[in-house]
Amino acid sequence: MLCVEGLKDPGTPYWKWESWHRTNDRIPLPDVFAAIATKYEWLNIEYIGSKIIECHFRANPDFNIKGFENIQEIIPVWKDDPIVVREGYIAVADPDFSTLGMRKALLVKSLSEH
Repeated sequence: MLCVEGLKDPGTPYWKWESWHRTNDRIPLPDVFAAIATKYEWLNIEYIGSKIIECHFRANPDFNIKGFENIQEIIPVWKDDPIVVREGYIAVADPDFSTLGMRKALLVKSLSEH
């Protein structure tokens, strides 16, 4: 299980996140998904508070990069922002959103860096 918390400024568009942080939360699988949870490799359930807002049968694309099991935090670099690599982070190309012209990279911090 991978559980992350996304942080964003409420004044920005719904898709423009500031960062995602891995948490140690263990959220029980809602009963409605019990019959299908084992039929697919991935089940991505997204919440705001305790309400489910989205569900996909794919991995979280932001954490679906090599070494995802060791990622502590991801910070998106948006198309108009310079790529400034912070200490303890590496820059990774962002093919998921770069094709849409929204993000160009992700700054990734591993668990081993804290």
